[in-house]
This record gives sequence, C-alpha cells and structure tokens, in this order.
Amino acid sequence: MVTRTDGRLDLSGSDVPTEQAAVLGNLLSTTADVTQLCLNDCLLSEDALKALCLGLCLNTSVELLELRGNNVRGPGTEHLATLLKKNGRLRALTLEWNNLGLSPPSFRVFADALRTNRGLTSLDLRSNQLDHQCAAYVARAVASNRHLSHLDLRWNGVGVLGGRSLVDALQANRSLTSCPVDGNALPPDLAQAIALRVRNNQELLESERHQATERSLLTAQIQVDGVFRTLETERASFSGVQADLTFQLGQLQEALEERKAAAQLLTSKLSATTAKLETTEKDSLE
Repeated sequence: MVTRTDGRLDLSGSDVPTEQAAVLGNLLSTTADVTQLCLNDCLLSEDALKALCLGLCLNTSVELLELRGNNVRGPGTEHLATLLKKNGRLRALTLEWNNLGLSPPSFRVFADALRTNRGLTSLDLRSNQLDHQCAAYVARAVASNRHLSHLDLRWNGVGVLGGRSLVDALQANRSLTSCPVDGNALPPDLAQAIALRVRNNQELLESERHQATERSLLTAQIQVDGVFRTLETERASFSGVQADLTFQLGQLQEALEERKAAAQLLTSKLSATTAKLETTEKDSLE
C-alpha cells in the first residue's frame, strides 16, 4: 500500500511470486508515486527480482529500496548490478541478510556497477557472507566512487586481507563518512585505520561545508555592498539633478522678477505719459 504522505510502498513479509513481481515491475516503470519501496523478507525468486529490477531501471521516483532477507545470490546479484548501472535516482539500498558473497564473480559484477554509479549514497551489505575477495571488489568501487557516503559492512568475513584492501581504498576516497565493519574478524589496528580515514573524511566534509557557507555569506555581502553603492550613486546623481533644477528655478525666478519690474516701470511711464497728455489736451481746450 502506498502512503500518500511519503510515497512509501511496504510489502515486507508478503509472498510476491514472479507474476505479481512482473505486474509491480511494470507499474514501477511508469509511476512516480512511489519514493520508498520495501520488500523485506519476501523470499523473492531470481525471476521475481529480475522483473522488479527491470521496472526500477525505468523508474525515476524511488529513492529508497529495501530488500532485506531475500536470499539474493548469483544471478540475483547481477540483476541488482543492472539496476545500479541504469538507475541514477536510487539513493539508499538495503541488502542486509542476503547471500551476495556466495558467488564472488557475480558480486564482482555488482561491485563494478557500484564503482560507476553516481546516485547511491547509502548501501547496507550487512550479513552477506562477504569474504576478503568480495571486500577487495568493494574496495575498488570505494576508491572510484565519489558519491557513496555510507557503507555498512558489518557481520561479514572480510578478514585481514579485506580490511587492508579497504584501508588502501579509503586513501583515495573523500566521500565515505560512515563505514562500520564490526563482526569481520579485523585486528584492532585495521579497524582503527578504517575508522580514522572515515573520520578524516567527516572532518574534511565539515570543513568544505563551512567554507561553502563562508563563501555564500561573502558573496551575499558583496552583493549587498554593491546594492548600497548603486543606491549611493543614484542618490548622489539625484542630488546633483536636484541642485541643477533648483539653480535653474532660481534663474527663472530672477528673470521673472526682472520682467515684472520692467513691466511695472513701463506701466508707470505709460501712466505718466497718459496723465501728461490729458493735461496738455485740457490746457489746449482752455
């Protein structure tokens, strides 16, 4: 059942035969309603898993896929590899309590797909019977993958050789910030070396985030300063225009006053002349 609020489809513990898996795969190839798909403890057959993976290869919405406890091995592992090659949307994949390590050649195909995948950030491989050879395949993927941040390898059997492969791979990796390896018969020095490299990545990531925040704040400050400078320039320009207008208005006022005085003078002269003419006419009549 899909929960509308979070797009979660949880069929865990259900019997999902091949025919139903094919129907679900077809649905997943076209729908965008499902963002989380949980199929834990469904005892999926290889054909059922293949049908689901084919549908998910075309899916653009599922970000979390849980396949815990499905006895995935051999060909099923390679179906998952195909999914990692073709799906760039999936962010978290849980494969705990499967048997991916029982077929190292198939697991190598899976690890090679992980090496080039650019979407997955979290991978849970707990309790998958991974030996030192499988650990070497994972290590090669870790050395190349720049997007995976969480890799859970607990309760496998990677041993000393596998642990060394992981330590070497982490020297070239800067994205993995979580890699628990408890239950792998690792000597304390190897376990500590893995933890140290992961912690270095955590600190580096925090430093990069801090620097990014500072750059963002600095950019914003520069933009604000630019706006203020623009406003000051515009205000200065407006003040200059206002001063010019005030000066021109004063000149017009002075010209108007001069013309008014001239008009008053002409009016006075006209009045005097008119009065003189009237006096002259009056004298001539007498």
